[in-house]
Amino acid sequence: MASDPLIVAADYLHQIPFAVSALADARTTAGEWRMVLDWLADGVILLLILKSRLLPWATRALAPRLSRPWLLSPLLAVLFALILEVARALAASMAGLAWPSGASPPAALLNAVPLRALGDVVLALVVLTAAGRWPRGWWIGIAALAALLSFIVTLGAPMLLPPAARGDRPVVTPQAAPLLAFARKGGLDAHALYVFDGADPTDVDAEGLGPIAHLAVSRAALYAPQPETYAALGHLLGHHRHKDLWFMSLLLSALAAVVLYLAARLTAPLAHRLGEGGVSEPSDPKALPVLGLILWLSMAPAGVAFDAFDRWINDRADAYALSLTHDPKGMARWLIHAETKSKADPAWPEMVLFYDHPPLKARLERAFKTPAP
Repeated sequence: MASDPLIVAADYLHQIPFAVSALADARTTAGEWRMVLDWLADGVILLLILKSRLLPWATRALAPRLSRPWLLSPLLAVLFALILEVARALAASMAGLAWPSGASPPAALLNAVPLRALGDVVLALVVLTAAGRWPRGWWIGIAALAALLSFIVTLGAPMLLPPAARGDRPVVTPQAAPLLAFARKGGLDAHALYVFDGADPTDVDAEGLGPIAHLAVSRAALYAPQPETYAALGHLLGHHRHKDLWFMSLLLSALAAVVLYLAARLTAPLAHRLGEGGVSEPSDPKALPVLGLILWLSMAPAGVAFDAFDRWINDRADAYALSLTHDPKGMARWLIHAETKSKADPAWPEMVLFYDHPPLKARLERAFKTPAP
């Protein structure tokens, strides 16, 4: 008699040490609160910048003094970006958020603000310039540019940074044959296998198109491939087989187009609703806080939509891996090894808002519900 998948999945979850599980739950909850607080702080900061009318004041102060009127927009964009990023950094510091560099808040402030402000300035100037030159269809051109960049970043990385460029070494020993055969079985006609130093047998990579299709694996995966090695590789082959990166890029492009369309249509009405009737169009640099608020409001539903798609394709990749390996125990060992840093069984709203992969418990249950061949 077959075992109940729910019971088997629960048994695997019980293999996780309590201290590890408790730490994962605590970190996940803390991270979720930090994301919410960070998002709320962004909205408050943007609203304060708008209501302070700092940009209209700067416009009145700078415009008469500029011999080249075209400099006004860049100057206002720089002012807006610096105020925004300094305020965000200070809010993060007061909330106790971890800095990416691990440095103290003052050092991180100096290091992070200029780069983030530069990105804000570039985006602001692209929008202001396009909206000024093509008042009706500017958002279409920027959406097309965003789509191009998305495809370059998502799909061009394997071509721009092949394994040899990363320092990986090609493998010509017999150990490569089983892994390459498994990749071809999964639909990736890998022409080469590369190895990098690493003791994790699940640290694998499968990517590329045509003549640059390849595998890259840790040394542990090469010399001692375990069932979890093939589960991890099968998952990646599932993404490749279903062209998930292509569809992910399409979805990102579509979401960007929707946000830009909303910015084009809602800038003036939102400014009027907020009592800033002097802002009438997206090409006005005084509209930058309003554009920021539209982007801020769009982030939550866009993020939820993207995460839902991401969970779906990862669930499908798990199913594809099982169809290749027919080894739910190997899949479970890989999942226990790789997915113990987040909460295993979050509440449904928590999963919808914050998870870009199915939770560990759901993935384990899926593995053992898959019928044996």
